[in-house]
Amino acid sequence: MKNYDLSFRTYSKHSNVYADALNDELFYHELTFLLSGKLHYRIDGADVHLNAGDFVYLKPGSRRRRFKPEKPATFVSINVWGNIQESLLPQNLFKDFCKSEEVITILDYIDKAYNCRNFDKFILLTEYLLSCAEEQHDNAHVSPQVLKIKNHILNNITRTFTISDVAKQVYLSPVYCERLFKRETGKSIMSFVNEEKIRTAKNYLKQPDFPPVKIAEYLGFNDYNYFARLFKKITGVSPTYYKRLKRIPSEKA
Repeated sequence: MKNYDLSFRTYSKHSNVYADALNDELFYHELTFLLSGKLHYRIDGADVHLNAGDFVYLKPGSRRRRFKPEKPATFVSINVWGNIQESLLPQNLFKDFCKSEEVITILDYIDKAYNCRNFDKFILLTEYLLSCAEEQHDNAHVSPQVLKIKNHILNNITRTFTISDVAKQVYLSPVYCERLFKRETGKSIMSFVNEEKIRTAKNYLKQPDFPPVKIAEYLGFNDYNYFARLFKKITGVSPTYYKRLKRIPSEKA
């Protein structure tokens, strides 16, 4: 998963409106989530039609044209800056992305964070949505067995895993299970486990009440020094430095 490293630009939530027509070239990352109605984009010359529940992503440098819809639409648009100008996601259109209860809840939290001017939390939640979209894309290109392996790991992220334990979940031999997973994902099972554990750790480290040692224990690391080395290998910084850098201030009641 990419280190998105975003910063806030603009946010808007439109309820049951006739969306304005647009025709320009983007110099920021656009994320638009269509909750009801229909929208028609032309992105770099290709027509992209959104139905309710779809999500569209446009990278900087994209030539964007949005046509005025015939009927009102409800949608959320998030525009962000990024340190990298290449695409944050592997495709423009994510079908039915906003139909999950989790995504709807996150969009609601994003709206509340914006209204509270808590832009650190806003960016954290936006990055989480990007990771969900990336996961949707990845899962669409893997076999049911690999998807089951990934779901088992994600649903039990606090456990300590072995290849044999994971292989039992899909009734495969450890050797074939590892070979299948690497062929379809490009990484080993344990690499995936470690990356997901560190991704979870990063989310906890952004909160004020979770010290790195406790997070390591919670995620099944018996040796904090190993956790710290792995964290630095994957992120480039130590857990304590990351916490100082990314901590989200506590919200007052």
